[in-house]
Amino acid sequence: MKRQELAGETPSADEAATFAIASSRHFEKVLTIPPRYNRAIFYDGAVFHSGDLRAPELMVDDPLAGRLTVNAFFRVRMAAA
Repeated sequence: MKRQELAGETPSADEAATFAIASSRHFEKVLTIPPRYNRAIFYDGAVFHSGDLRAPELMVDDPLAGRLTVNAFFRVRMAAA
């Protein structure tokens, strides 16, 4: 809801804040990439995306009990031909 407030939008009180794991009136799910050990996924950051977390209550802050992820941002320029 904070993003909506900052954008001057009215928060959607009829929908709970959660990860976008299925299509809704605001979002059409078009792809799921299955989890796999040691997988890296690269995509254009301008594309709306969300973790497919069906049990967010299992997310923990302890790195020995949870899974480690990295969010990295790269700027790529095409070389002149």
